[in-house]
Amino acid sequence: MFRKIILLLFFAIITLAHLSAVSSHPNKIESNYKIRRISPDGGLSINGQRDVRQDKWGFIWVTTVNNLYRFDGYTFKPYTEKINKTIPFTSLTFERLEIDKEGDLYVTTSNGLLKYNSLTDNFDRLQPGRCSLIKEDMKGRLWISNPSSIGLFDRETFRFTAIKSETGDIPDISGICTQHNKIYIGTATGKIYLYDETGNRFQEVLHIPEYNIADIIQADSLLYALTESKGLVVISTNSYQPIKQYDFFYPAGDTRVSARALFIDKFNHIWITGQRGIYILNPETDEFTHYSYEKTDPYGLPSNSIWRIAEDTQGCLWFGTYSGGLCFINLDEQKSLKSFNGRTDDLSYSVVSSFAEDEKFLWIGTEGGGLNRYNKQTGSFTHFKYSPTKNSLSYDNIQSLLYTDNKLWIGMSRGGLDCLDTRNEHFTHYTLNNNMLINDHVERIVAEADSGLWIKYLMNRDFLTYLSIKDNMTEHINFLAPPIQSNGNISDIRRGNGDTLWIASAYQLLIMNVRTHHVQVADYRYSDIKNPKGMNIQTIR
Repeated sequence: MFRKIILLLFFAIITLAHLSAVSSHPNKIESNYKIRRISPDGGLSINGQRDVRQDKWGFIWVTTVNNLYRFDGYTFKPYTEKINKTIPFTSLTFERLEIDKEGDLYVTTSNGLLKYNSLTDNFDRLQPGRCSLIKEDMKGRLWISNPSSIGLFDRETFRFTAIKSETGDIPDISGICTQHNKIYIGTATGKIYLYDETGNRFQEVLHIPEYNIADIIQADSLLYALTESKGLVVISTNSYQPIKQYDFFYPAGDTRVSARALFIDKFNHIWITGQRGIYILNPETDEFTHYSYEKTDPYGLPSNSIWRIAEDTQGCLWFGTYSGGLCFINLDEQKSLKSFNGRTDDLSYSVVSSFAEDEKFLWIGTEGGGLNRYNKQTGSFTHFKYSPTKNSLSYDNIQSLLYTDNKLWIGMSRGGLDCLDTRNEHFTHYTLNNNMLINDHVERIVAEADSGLWIKYLMNRDFLTYLSIKDNMTEHINFLAPPIQSNGNISDIRRGNGDTLWIASAYQLLIMNVRTHHVQVADYRYSDIKNPKGMNIQTIR
């Protein structure tokens, strides 16, 4: 339960920050982003996080020079040892990450291209040899560079085909730009190439040797080339000539500390990372702001050495640092995280158990403080607690919340099930006393389309209850008989596709047909689970 509460809080606080965002003019650069540090606590080494990506399951993947980690919200899982057991290397360094349109994770390394295999929870090597940059384009093609060339990797044949220029292979690739339908690459020798789809080759469009390009991105008809010592160069895609140059991130003209990478956020602001922190540029107004390490600021940068930036599905920006750990920023609020403390703030209690959301409100259940309603527009709280003298919440220890069609369903320990009509704030009670439930300890509520609810109990866990909303009747299902093991009580439920209800017991994962109530044990043949009898299943997600 403790891990569940912490994980819910971690992601829900990010959501709170998003929901309570104060609208601002998109051209204005925010100068007060709150930077949240995720590590080095939790097992992540501090020797420089090079790249970050979020996969289709929500995990955050991080590369360092000599390790690869997966972050699940509270701990970091290292993978280098697992990789070395299946694909032995004398030395392995990690470079870049890429998630393609199918959700597959690819990693470039000093000893080949790796792809994550979810069945084995390990990585398969698709191609030997050093791989550096990797990027999927708008057509779903996978571009990969190595020290001497760049080309396309065929995911069906596992073959790499080098794409050449008029003069041959292109070495020293430092940036691949695939934001639009055109493919641009930049090199460390100051060259920019455009991919010619018809001729299947790269055409050199600009060469300025002193540029030493570190990264390249495109915004509309402009290319932005980040150089190691000449600042940020703006190039027209019509003439392929430089039209503007920014060097504000080289204070007093000191170009010895190089910049590293570029990122364009949803406001079309350009983020510049390097060894002097982060600079954010508004290219429309030429205004910029600077974030740098401050020892006394707990929500500032933990280090001035910043690597690459990646955006997750919630719109937060993640980036790694050298010696400072992993960080993220929420762009939708002046402060990236808005936290509430049950002792000092308007939240009624510190132990938060559950969340639900409608268009206007975020509903927050607590284990002892009743129900909180958070207004996303005003930022104010309203509390609903048990009262013996009026229609109210049945009990203040809430375990689960579910919102559906102007009704908030509330599962409570010792209070049964309540339904709050959010239009008139009236509570309807479903309890053991009115013969609707097996007992009053409701732990989990799952919606059954628009027709009803599935109810799991904290006690008497060999039973599930189905509540028909239309008929206002309940049906109790007894799982004491096989295929449930006699000591395998129900720990979690989740509605699946079609007629499937997934049921986790202490030792088995079950599938029930919601229409026939037929139950069978899940098939583990295509998973990496070797001994399902040794499992202790607690949650399904």
